[in-house]
Amino acid sequence: MQAVDWRKRLQEAGLRATPQRVLAAELVFARTQHVTPQQLHAGLAERLPGVSLNTAYQILQQFAELGWLARITLGTRTWFDVNTHPHGHLVCTSCGAIEDVAMPEPRRLSAPGWEITKVEVVAQGRCPRCRRA
Repeated sequence: MQAVDWRKRLQEAGLRATPQRVLAAELVFARTQHVTPQQLHAGLAERLPGVSLNTAYQILQQFAELGWLARITLGTRTWFDVNTHPHGHLVCTSCGAIEDVAMPEPRRLSAPGWEITKVEVVAQGRCPRCRRA
């Protein structure tokens, strides 16, 4: 697998390739799990002391606006997902774990006068680990 030149990719997307954005892209897209602004902030702060939580959130939001990430919000919690293909999410109400879940072929929804552009499915419950505890 060829390494991504994040400086070039950010510039092509119209963003300045700041050290914070380049490192954020490296950290976020190296993982397969969902990331919170707090998790990204912790990773950035290890190598760039003084970076703010707000900076981490803004970078994730910019990546989502570019279509590079999907944003999932449930109540006051927000995650960003590298999987931008249609799928649902399972969220543990005990530990906060979040997992992707396959969905059947998207159903055609109809509502008179509406143009439906997006369907989100978030199921809440207790994960297997929390159920065993």
